[in-house]
Amino acid sequence: ISVHSNGRSEIVDNDIYRNTRAGIKVRNFASPKITNNKVRDGLAAGMFFSNACTGVVEGNTISSNSVAGIVITTQGNPAVRRNTIGESNACGVAICDGGLGMFEDNVILNNTEIGVRVETGASPTFAGNVIKHNGTSAALSITECALGEFRENNISGNSPVCVEVMRGAAPKVTKNTISGGEGIGITVSDGGRGEFSENTVTACKLAQ
Repeated sequence: ISVHSNGRSEIVDNDIYRNTRAGIKVRNFASPKITNNKVRDGLAAGMFFSNACTGVVEGNTISSNSVAGIVITTQGNPAVRRNTIGESNACGVAICDGGLGMFEDNVILNNTEIGVRVETGASPTFAGNVIKHNGTSAALSITECALGEFRENNISGNSPVCVEVMRGAAPKVTKNTISGGEGIGITVSDGGRGEFSENTVTACKLAQ
């Protein structure tokens, strides 16, 4: 499904699966409402947002996609609420090249490499999400001059790093609960910086 050029459609209660490209693609100032869909088993991203689009993504199950559950780039700025995003072969959520987005109350889990990857000047907001049991790299990776605000999220059971900030990234990371990691709770390296306050880091094998 493609929505573009100021499109305002509603996409509701569909089962979208095994697509060779994004299951739902939104671009060029479009602003759809995407609710209660299953987007699964795709060979690319489950949902892809770009070129200053907006819209609402709510109550969907986005699972087992090859690239990522959701990709946001080039000032894409959807509101993403109360979705389950999981079991992607790479990232649950990937935001890059100036992508934005407001993520609230989502569950992001069981993704093979990274739960959430934010890079190359992206600046999203994540509030009140559960990010857990993501695999081989990090739960939350913020890199390549990315910004953004990450507050009141529950980040648990990830390995080897729960939160990593590097390569000129400078996010605001506040009031998160970070627990149960197999390695490091929070790591800042390679020119990473930012504001870190009122986070609770517990039961990680290596602390901050």
